[in-house]
Amino acid sequence: MSELYCSNCKKLLSNDEKASGKCANCGEEFSSTLIGATRPIEVNTDISTEKNIVGMVLKVIGILILIVGTITNFILIDKYEYEYTIFSFIVPELRTIVSGMILIGSAEIVKLLQDIKNRMR
Repeated sequence: MSELYCSNCKKLLSNDEKASGKCANCGEEFSSTLIGATRPIEVNTDISTEKNIVGMVLKVIGILILIVGTITNFILIDKYEYEYTIFSFIVPELRTIVSGMILIGSAEIVKLLQDIKNRMR
């Protein structure tokens, strides 16, 4: 294969530079000399920032469940239990954590689906 030099900076071009049609040293563009070489595909990175209200509402509700549920568990354990045991707090708190995290996870799924929808436009 013949050696090719950049017309701008006079640097010896590599095969990758020849294929891309652009000098990595100075950025000079030229027509590719390799057979069957094509220009890189331009990817549209301009993604609209459309927000999804359902995802935001699910996330807020999940956070509220975590906060209010934990406070409620502390209040109820103090009111109905004569003796404080860690087990009497853990069971209701696990229900609170699981419920809140399911909603927050659902909100993230909705957000990812919205991002996919925005990219497909």
